[in-house]
Amino acid sequence: MRTKATDNVETWTPWKRVSGNLAYTTSQRNAMSNLGISLGDTMLDVSLYKPLWVKATGVKEINTLTINSVATAGGNISVTLNGVLVAITGITTSDTTTTIADKIRAKLFYNWIVSGTGATVIFTKAMSGINSAPSFGSGSTSVGATFVRTTIGTIPTWIDAMGTVV
Repeated sequence: MRTKATDNVETWTPWKRVSGNLAYTTSQRNAMSNLGISLGDTMLDVSLYKPLWVKATGVKEINTLTINSVATAGGNISVTLNGVLVAITGITTSDTTTTIADKIRAKLFYNWIVSGTGATVIFTKAMSGINSAPSFGSGSTSVGATFVRTTIGTIPTWIDAMGTVV
């Protein structure tokens, strides 16, 4: 962004600091999705030797799990989000689909916000970024469930001064 100085000489505004630094390597830049960067933020990519701007901020992943059928045997189930498995213990044959979903919602999923009602559990990633596909494990319970990647997470899109995505 340019500004006019009082003596009619055009000057450029200073670089905006992203996370306290002005320069990053390409790999460091690609790992910055959780730093709260905003559209138009600027940085110097020292691997490419050029200034870059944020064209689009990253997107947070949203996964929806629907419990479709109850357990035919007691045991444990599991939910895996971005490669991290969380075990849900104590599933019984008297649990309804809503009760099973409630037990899942009661667990801690690090870096995920868990919500939903009834037999539906919604997992929203706390920060933008690329994630692996979620999975559900019924163990010996035969609980039926389906996962849908409602919104696939992305990292920010950066462009150079020519508007080329880098």
